[in-house]
Amino acid sequence: MDEQRILGMPMNWEWDLRKILRNYWNPDDDRLFPPKVFGIGWDVNMHAVLRRAGFAPTQSKGPEEE
Repeated sequence: MDEQRILGMPMNWEWDLRKILRNYWNPDDDRLFPPKVFGIGWDVNMHAVLRRAGFAPTQSKGPEEE
């Protein structure tokens, strides 16, 4: 689905609680402010914030990397 915009801000009205919660803690996304999954504007990816502050690992290790 193409990202819709209103006054330059991202807008999405897809209601999926798992995606909404995933947007607030997404280790797979490096963006601090990803577009909201539900609503207008941006959310804060707390995992990216903690990773940049040095409190979260930069990449998750898979079983083959240990």
